[in-house]
Parts: sequence; structure tokens; C-alpha cells
Amino acid sequence: MVHDYDPHRINDFVDTIARPHAERLVAALLPFGHADLLGDYFEPAALLAHAALLGIDSDAARLRRWGIGMVNAGTNFHGDPDRAAEGHAAMADLDTVVDPLVGRLRTEPNESLISQLIHRAAGGQRGDADVVPVVKQFVQGQLQAGWVGGWRWRCCWRIPTSWRRCAPTDGW
Repeated sequence: MVHDYDPHRINDFVDTIARPHAERLVAALLPFGHADLLGDYFEPAALLAHAALLGIDSDAARLRRWGIGMVNAGTNFHGDPDRAAEGHAAMADLDTVVDPLVGRLRTEPNESLISQLIHRAAGGQRGDADVVPVVKQFVQGQLQAGWVGGWRWRCCWRIPTSWRRCAPTDGW
């Protein structure tokens, strides 16, 4: 079985999905002469690229609301009603996108990760109870890639030049 993370798929992902989003974001930010690299570049680039890999068509702000809402709801240990409401609203909005998408992918599979999740099960398709929670976990986790990219870049530029092993030009 060929799975979705073979090396050629990762290279294809970078060249056809991640790089175009990154270049579009840079082009939009350049006229300003400054930007919050984490919030304006790394986070949206990661969110948009991961959403495209999943097969979700949405804007970065909405993807971020879903992720932050789910994180806040999941870490609402003191029962803050505002955080709970934010989490419920994020989940409800996410459901309006994911439920019809999963339904469509059941009859019209494609190369998206969600489609792979549905159709690459031994013995047939996975049910919604096995697909939807995984998709929601992916959506929540999308934020982390942007944060990691931003912090990696920031940390590399805080250490002495002679110690640097990475740079923002190391392939991007």
C-alpha cells in the first residue's frame, strides 16, 4: 500500500502547496516593510498548507479560529463560560465544513488526506466516528507547525552567527 507520506508526496506537497502559499503571503507582506512573522507569515502559511493537504478549503483566519477555539475549550480547566462558548462555536463552524466534505469524499474520493483516511481502511470505508475526530485533531494541530516554524527562525537568529545551523534561506 502506498501511503500519503512517501517522500515524493512530501516533495510534491512543498512544491505545489506549501511554497505557493508562502510566496503569496510574502508578496502581500512586502509592501508593508514589516510584519509579525509568527502571526502574519508562519502561522497562516502552515494553516493554509495543512488545510490544502487535508482537502479543506478555507481562509487562514477561520482555520486559526477553529484551532484556538478547540485549544481553549480543551484547556478550560476552570470552567470559564466564555472559553467554553468559544470552543463550542469553533466546533459548530468546523462541523459546517467537515461534515459535508466527508460526505462528498465518500462518493467522490480524491487525493486529500481526509479522503485517504476514509478510503484506505482494511475492509472498506471508515465510518464518521473514526474520521471526524481525527480530522478535528488535525485541525487543532495545524497551529503548531506555524508556531514551530516561527520559533525555529527566531531562535536561529538569537544565537551567535558562528553557531547557526539554520537560516531562513535553508530551502525557503
